Amino acid sequence: MKLAILASLFIATVWAGPLQQRKALPISRHFGGRIIAGNAAEEDQFKWQVGIYIYNEDSEFFCGGALIDTKWILTGARCVDGATSFTLRFGSNSLVSGGITREANYSVVHPDYNSLTLENDVGLVRIDDGIEPDAHVEIISLATEELEGDMSVTVSGWGSSGDWGGITSELYYINLTTISNIECRMSWGDAIPDETVCARENRNNGICTGDSGDPLVMEDESGNFIHVGIASWASAGGCDITQPSGYSRTASYVDWIKSTTAFGSFTKMKSIVLICLCVVSAWAGLIAERKPVPVKKHFSGRIVGGDEAAENQFPWQVAVYFDTSDGTFFCGGALVAENWVLTAGHCVYHAEVFTLHLGSNSLVDDDDNRVTVAATYSVPHPDYDPSDLENDIGLIRIDTAYKTNDHIKVIPLASSELGADVDVIVSGWGASGDWDGVENHLRFVGLKTLSNDDCKAVYGEAVITDGMVCAVGPTTEGTCNGDSGGPLVTDDGSGNSVHVGVVSWASASGCETNHPSGYTRTAAYRDWVESVIG
Repeated sequence: MKLAILASLFIATVWAGPLQQRKALPISRHFGGRIIAGNAAEEDQFKWQVGIYIYNEDSEFFCGGALIDTKWILTGARCVDGATSFTLRFGSNSLVSGGITREANYSVVHPDYNSLTLENDVGLVRIDDGIEPDAHVEIISLATEELEGDMSVTVSGWGSSGDWGGITSELYYINLTTISNIECRMSWGDAIPDETVCARENRNNGICTGDSGDPLVMEDESGNFIHVGIASWASAGGCDITQPSGYSRTASYVDWIKSTTAFGSFTKMKSIVLICLCVVSAWAGLIAERKPVPVKKHFSGRIVGGDEAAENQFPWQVAVYFDTSDGTFFCGGALVAENWVLTAGHCVYHAEVFTLHLGSNSLVDDDDNRVTVAATYSVPHPDYDPSDLENDIGLIRIDTAYKTNDHIKVIPLASSELGADVDVIVSGWGASGDWDGVENHLRFVGLKTLSNDDCKAVYGEAVITDGMVCAVGPTTEGTCNGDSGGPLVTDDGSGNSVHVGVVSWASASGCETNHPSGYTRTAAYRDWVESVIG
């Protein structure tokens, strides 16, 4: 299934391409979590809710949806784009017990769906044998008139509890308040189209990974619930922040839904005047299109388009396992002093304890060269903010004594800025594609740097800062999930490698594109690094 997790931006009326801050990959095989700060749903509270297991040629994923007819489910376009079949669960708050199961093999993606721009993120799934409403299953009506700001709404789903969680087995919900598109533009810029409705709460309540396609509903004057939005995106700075989340506005798509499903049960809301949003040159903020949560439990993958590293080829490479309150996760890093590892800011932010593997290309195979050390102290850059892409750099102090050798070496940091069209290498255990996980064996890929001006031409003026360097491969080569914090290196002209970048973000249109990837520019932060490590 096609995937996009992105930060949106528009330049004039042209889509300039998405960004995604690289997440560390969860190591835990057990999915758990809930709607952010949400409440457990009561029995029959959301009888229109549908759990959707989605299958493509080689993977299985999960989304939410709403029953809008005896034969049709309304969900997100990304939930059905590329899918081959579906298993649908009705009439139960639990994904593991009770309820009714149906199969589906036919779906419809909105014809104007754009996985890069978030536009028209609406899809339909047709139930093969249909389903009749009963005491636990109910059809929800669709709103036909636009939703205004400052309205009380509710979103429900099995989505994760935070940036590192997966789907939960029990249905949760959260009450939110809509905001006008003008107010939403104050957070995200002018990229919010008329067909989007934004909602938020004062705390970090909202949708998270796994809530794709879930229904946003509100109570009408008669006490009945109507469907007003489809969960589409949230801040790429993380689920656990207070910025608005975005929903495909149901009323904007009623005609298309009606023509596709050939039914006509709709409910009107109070009429309001539409606000016309003009797309102008502006940074639209970190908007993350919510991806369906993978259900498959086994991680595999590699640097996109890369080769296996030879023994001692990257003796500075460090595998970083770290624990947070949500579980254990993985990043890459580089040994920059005998007791310090350089990595990404988002790999140390909220981390509590680290386990570091040095001297081995393998994560799991027996290797006498591997040295495992512990760490409990880390330092994110003081200006790192998880809501944007800047200053994404951090340090981990190694607690355990060890000795450097041919397999474990410190890499020097670049002291001068990196130019364009320079050959660089990125290495890591990251995923091979959009749905894969970390690889057992270290891999690497050769890239070329771009000038920041060229990178801005892709992602926008306000996105690319002097503290970043961009690099691109000849085709689909580059970094993917799990490469967070890994080193970007180049030859210093004397045959020695020097550290020039920290893996930070990549194109949200997927790992397997030829869009540039982004790195924190080492030379720009050398003074800070040296001030910390002494």
